[in-house]
Amino acid sequence: MEKVHTRSVLKRVVIGMNDKLQPVADDDKTRAELGSFLGTLRRCVPLSYTNWSKVPKSLKTNLWSYVQQRYIIPDELERYCLESIRDSWRGCKSRIKTNHYKKYETDEERLANRPEDIPLEEFKQLLVHWADPKEQKKSVTNTENRKCYTDTHTAGPVSFAQIRKKLPEASDAEVFLKTRKRNSKNEYKSNTAVMNYRLEKIEKAVNTGEGSSNIDDLVTNGKTHGPSWLIGRTIKSAEVPTPPATNTYIQELTSQIRQNLEVEIEAKVKKDVQEEVDSKLAMVLKKLSEANPNLQINLGDLCATISSDNDNGTPLTRDASS
Repeated sequence: MEKVHTRSVLKRVVIGMNDKLQPVADDDKTRAELGSFLGTLRRCVPLSYTNWSKVPKSLKTNLWSYVQQRYIIPDELERYCLESIRDSWRGCKSRIKTNHYKKYETDEERLANRPEDIPLEEFKQLLVHWADPKEQKKSVTNTENRKCYTDTHTAGPVSFAQIRKKLPEASDAEVFLKTRKRNSKNEYKSNTAVMNYRLEKIEKAVNTGEGSSNIDDLVTNGKTHGPSWLIGRTIKSAEVPTPPATNTYIQELTSQIRQNLEVEIEAKVKKDVQEEVDSKLAMVLKKLSEANPNLQINLGDLCATISSDNDNGTPLTRDASS
């Protein structure tokens, strides 16, 4: 991710948006890069906050501003990006709890095996938080609920929005088949043989044109799923305005930012050229003064006169009438 963190404003990459307020890109690699980049930003948020709502708004604003410095991205995706950072931050806390809290019986052992990248005082706050009875009860409930979810996807860093962008006419069944393939070399929460059998049945039903209700039953496996299932993270429509036409909006956004950059670049180039000319001129006049001690030259006044607002916009160039 170093190449993204060190990316200049002039080399920002364009991120698009679909009608569900999800980020998409022209290629999978760019979209996956954005996801990985957002994941690295969780390091900017101290783990000592008990939950995401406690994180200061100013910090969230700075995180979003940092994202905008690395990508040309619609403002409507601010909440989506912050929630991605939030989930990565939560995941980090969960892994630390598993490897450095649950693994040991006493706080002495935990402190002795504290992660090197977490400050001592911050880790102590985590120990106090995790030892709270209410927090422990909530943790047990969440763990049990998570065990019920065994139908995990295998799409990796490729988002569902990106998959559906490439397959705009794909049905839920086709998306399910594409995102649930199992590799015999890997281990999964669900039984691989059972999942493969289920995938074969769904694929056969799709190919033979069976009724949609039967296919839906095979896909859902008799379970009720949330609104983001087979779609990916979405932002509730009630919380954000309806986005404009995606293609037109992104094109206008990109064009506007490019124009602003051109103005900034032109101004910077003029300033850099003027400073370089002033510096060289000062050096020449200094040598003239040293060679001719009786020559009275005020370098400051001369440089200011040459670079005054009366010129025609180019260094050391003035109107012929002046």
